[in-house]
Formats: sequence, structure tokens, C-alpha cells
Amino acid sequence: MRAVIWVSDLRGFTDLNERLSGVDMIALLNAYFEEMAGAILAQGGQVLKFMGDGLLAAFPIEGDGRAAAAAAVAAARDALRRFERLNDAPPATIAAIAGWRPLRSGIALHAGEVFFGNIGAPERLDFTVIGPAVNQASRVEAMQKQFGRPVLLTEAVARLLDGGLEPLGEHSLRGVPGPVAIYGLAEP
Repeated sequence: MRAVIWVSDLRGFTDLNERLSGVDMIALLNAYFEEMAGAILAQGGQVLKFMGDGLLAAFPIEGDGRAAAAAAVAAARDALRRFERLNDAPPATIAAIAGWRPLRSGIALHAGEVFFGNIGAPERLDFTVIGPAVNQASRVEAMQKQFGRPVLLTEAVARLLDGGLEPLGEHSLRGVPGPVAIYGLAEP
């Protein structure tokens, strides 16, 4: 099926993990994922996997894909607003933890063909999504540091949207043939 793939990652996780206790890190990750997943689910996305400090989600495409792309971008904008609120007024579960602010995330969106299914061993199956589109979204997410932008999108998503984007040029992605046009969200 076709979907807009969301891959995100907590910025500064390695440093936080070195400085915070395991109990504090888990509390922080839970607060982070609660906001991230809440933004995705509120827009009809499917949270598929939590991977350390990363998250994989999908917005299945029906019809021309415009609704899925718009929902993914709306979820990304909502997630950024939620992180601002979390940084300004943290819940009691993390308010007393020193040195974690500000929480920031990198979000990448890419659209393409994917395969949904159970993968693993008979004793431990994991429902997930695989395919080149997932790999490309992951490669774009890794470019966050290069651009310093909280949300990056590929041309495959950009062409499903009605503006609100800034072109960031064409870039090579490891394992992807040919350059890929990358976009950032325009400031509101």
C-alpha cells in the first residue's frame, strides 16, 4: 500500500542518556512519546514502532494522497507545539529532572509504497512497515543535523501539498539512486 512515512528521533538523546539515570530517562522518553504519539494519532496516523528514542509511524494514502500528506504535516506541526508546551510546563513526572530542557525532535516525512505485516519469530512478532520508502524516510531524518530544521520532507510528500514549504535542494541519500529533493516547513 501507499503511505506517508514518519520517522522521528529525539535530538541530543546520547548526551541525555549519559547524564540522566535510567529511571529519569524512561520518564523523559515516556513524556516525549506521549506528546509525539498524541500528535500522530490525533491526525489519524498509525504509530507502528518505538525504537529507543525513535518513532516510526504511517499515514495510509487513500485516493490522491493529499489528505494523508496534510495530516502528516499537521501532526508534525502539532508535535512541535506540544514540545514547546512540554519544555515550558512539564508534567510532574519529569518536572524535577534536571538538565533535560529543551526537548527537541527531528521529523522526516516521505511518501511511497510500503508493506505492512508481522515480522519476527513465532515467539515474538512485531507489526511494522517495511520497504524503500521507510529507508528513504530514515535517511532524510538523519539529515536533520545538516539542515537544523525540525521537519524535513521529500518531494514525494511536497507534491501532495499546497505550499507552505521551503525547498532545500537536491541531496544524495545513502543507498538511494539519484538525488532527492528535500523541503522544510515554511515558518507560519
